[in-house]
Order: sequence, then structure tokens, then C-alpha cells
Amino acid sequence: MIKHLFNPSAAKISERTKVDRHYPYQTKIGDFVLITCRLLKMGIGAQINAGAKIVGGGNLIMGKNTVISYNSVILTGTDRLSKGMSDSSRPEDRIIVEGTTILEDDSYIGSGSVVMPKCILRTGAVLGASSYLPIGIIIPENEFWLGQPAEFRSRRKR
Repeated sequence: MIKHLFNPSAAKISERTKVDRHYPYQTKIGDFVLITCRLLKMGIGAQINAGAKIVGGGNLIMGKNTVISYNSVILTGTDRLSKGMSDSSRPEDRIIVEGTTILEDDSYIGSGSVVMPKCILRTGAVLGASSYLPIGIIIPENEFWLGQPAEFRSRRKR
């Protein structure tokens, strides 16, 4: 069951999702956001922009001033498909991958990006628009990654 948060056209958050926002007036969840993860923890200044989806059975922890940009997808849990998208194996035979995805302070996920479970963006890390970050990848502090799959492109000057 999904309930509305803020107003009818705004975000939809699953009833099983625990949302931890110590300073709700200093965080932003945009319109048409879908959240079905187990735990969402947002630091001061954290933003989830319109159209973003945070789905799966894991957790998402967002540090201070982190941004999940428009239409991005954060998977906190998924099954590991061995035969591709048309896999016909039974759901009970699939290997489930759940974990905690961490976006440390001042990290940024560009529009239309997909982040798989157990990924970490260290302080100041940036994932460029329309990028794909595979399961368990760690983007080091102040690095810019881009592509499908995402790869190191440059170091940010801070």
C-alpha cells in the first residue's frame, strides 16, 4: 500500500518505508517521487527531485547537501539476473541482492541515472547524467564518473 506525502500530486512513500528526516523543513522530496525502500535517511539539505524512484528492499542513507536529480532510479534491492532481462527462472531461485546505498555529504546523482544496490558515493562524488552504476561500486571522494557502466572521468577541484 502506498500513501501520499505532502499533497496528492507529490511523492508516494510505501507504508513499510521508514523515513528519517531530522530536519524535514531543510530537506526536499519533489513531486512524483516513488519511495519503496526499507529505510530512507536524509541529512540537512538533501534533495530528491521530481520523478526519482528509490525502490527495493534495502536502505538509502543521504548525507548533507546530497542531490538525487530528476528521473533517477536508486535500486536498494534487486535480484541478480544471470540470463538477462528475459530470465524465466522462478523468483524463489533467484539470488536477491539487498544492501545499503550511501550518498555521503555533497554528492550528486545526475538526471536519468541508475544506481544499483550497495553503491557508495563518497564526499563530493558526482555521477553524471544518464549513467549506470553497477552493484557495489564505490566512487571515491571528489571524483566525477560518467557512462554506462560509469567510469572515472576526472577529479573535482574543491
